[in-house]
Amino acid sequence: MKTLNKRITQYLARDWVKDNALAAITGILIIGTLVIFALNSDTTATVETATVVFSVSAPDKYSAADGYLLARLEDGKAIQLSLPQGWIQPAPGKHIRVKRITRLFFGERFVLLKD
Repeated sequence: MKTLNKRITQYLARDWVKDNALAAITGILIIGTLVIFALNSDTTATVETATVVFSVSAPDKYSAADGYLLARLEDGKAIQLSLPQGWIQPAPGKHIRVKRITRLFFGERFVLLKD
């Protein structure tokens, strides 16, 4: 009888591990992702010059004038920037100043600077 109880207990333990392994792995991945995004802080910031390629005002139902522009950095990288409220869109070909902010783990973000 003891060997039967032992085999049933082992079977139930293996079955429990199989059932809950996916949930445990998913939980670890979600917590790891949240920690990485929380700790992904800014490390360096440099001011660069970019040339405006295209600008557009795209109004939506929440705000009257959301402005976006596409600019090309000196190294050839094309970036998209959003214009703050009340800013006049620069003409194509105009040079603007952009702050390039490098993140700790991955990614960069760009901020348009006022001249």
